[in-house]
Amino acid sequence: FHTVVNALNNHMSKWIKFFIQREETEKIKWQFWDITRFPGVIGTINDTHIAIRLPQTERKRLFINRKLYHSLNVMSKVKLFTSEWYVQKVKKLKFRENLHN
Repeated sequence: FHTVVNALNNHMSKWIKFFIQREETEKIKWQFWDITRFPGVIGTINDTHIAIRLPQTERKRLFINRKLYHSLNVMSKVKLFTSEWYVQKVKKLKFRENLHN
């Protein structure tokens, strides 16, 4: 597990960018408000379970998810780019939910 975390830490600056400028933050807040009427949001969290091999530890039970297979819950912070992107993301999530139900 630590090997994966260390690898992510070593590469994250290449792929993960945090906005610093106040103007960009304000723009994102208003874009999210226009879509959801939810104030003060500058990003969202998305997560998914990634299947893993049976962990070689006595605490294997901690890695069993609600669908009864071993996984890690991977989370990412997602900045809202445009309202169109948000709408497409919601449609994809609903489509996936329908596939699994």
